[in-house]
Amino acid sequence: MRNAMHDTLTSVFSSADWWHAVTLAAKDSAQISDTETYLDGRKGAGSWGAGHMVAELKTSFWEGLLTNRYHTLLWEAGLKNAFPNYTGLRDDLRKQMQRLRLLRNRAAHHEPIFERDLLVDHKFMCELAGYAETDLQTWIASHSRVPGVAVAKALTISGARLTRF
Repeated sequence: MRNAMHDTLTSVFSSADWWHAVTLAAKDSAQISDTETYLDGRKGAGSWGAGHMVAELKTSFWEGLLTNRYHTLLWEAGLKNAFPNYTGLRDDLRKQMQRLRLLRNRAAHHEPIFERDLLVDHKFMCELAGYAETDLQTWIASHSRVPGVAVAKALTISGARLTRF
């Protein structure tokens, strides 16, 4: 998602560091500045590129680009083209991204996710990927272990599958 968004915004603003070509909200500008400072310290000033910035920006930054405040500035200007297979409302796309960001954060911080419907999360993840690139959706769906894990979880909970320790 972030790469599709970055590539599209690079094209729209004719600059790989498009974030300097637009007026972002203070919170988003601060994330850009903090990330630049981090990259300068880690890689050395001037020795990193836009790809590094894209990789280091938080998922919430990319999700934030889909909020109402950026509807005209980014979405209508061309960000919607990052998702050629999406026909819904911008905010519904943002909500799907938010759902997966929250899942990712819970899992990354070793918080429980066992009460979530992981098959729905998996469906959303595949759909999001497909909005940007149908081949990516197919690849994720064919390589993901989530459906098998979800089935095993259900079988274990029902007692049809023995636990292994």
